[in-house]
Amino acid sequence: MKGNPQAFSVVFQKAVLKAEQDDTLNQWVSNLIDSITSSVFLYTTRGLFECDKLTYIAQLAFQILTMKKEINPVELDFLLRYPVQPGLTSPVDFFSNHSWGGIKALSNLEEFRNLDQDIEGSAKRWKTFVECECPEREKFPQEWKNKNSLQKLCMMRALRPDRMTYAVRDFVEEKLGNKYANSRSLDFAISFKESGPATPMFFILSPGVDPLKDVEKHGNTLDCFIFNKL
Repeated sequence: MKGNPQAFSVVFQKAVLKAEQDDTLNQWVSNLIDSITSSVFLYTTRGLFECDKLTYIAQLAFQILTMKKEINPVELDFLLRYPVQPGLTSPVDFFSNHSWGGIKALSNLEEFRNLDQDIEGSAKRWKTFVECECPEREKFPQEWKNKNSLQKLCMMRALRPDRMTYAVRDFVEEKLGNKYANSRSLDFAISFKESGPATPMFFILSPGVDPLKDVEKHGNTLDCFIFNKL
């Protein structure tokens, strides 16, 4: 689906006007970037299902960090594609053969050399880490706790793929802030304020979603609001 350039232009211009001004050029530019990024994020997520929002904001975070050259593209490629060495047998009982294939593939990258050997050599410590309830909130064993955020995501992808949703949300919160990782549906009044004769609002209805109450509630605050039930 192609975006609407005119709609984006409106969002962009409003974001520029909302940005906090500053006498310092660098801070002024930083404020502009933050305002534009936040406005585009809110504008886009309004049209996404809840289950797709984390995928979108994760991709946004990866793109921003890539442009800033703050992440290694090889490591990002591993995280997104997750190659697995086939035909291997796990030497430890707390990893499946498939998971061990992912660990071996990760161990081929420069920053992860000897990961497989460390897991074999300290199996008890790694088993405790892997089997804990929220490993994404715990420190990795040995010197692996000193890895950067993306590298920890790569390891989590191989060690506990079932916790990736939580790990990615923590990553987004760390890099972009809480307002991106834990965003909630916007107040209808805010969305209505940004609409207009040339910018109508559309509701995509799905099971469990009923915007009628929000529309009527806001309508009661407007003197010239007429709502016709069909």
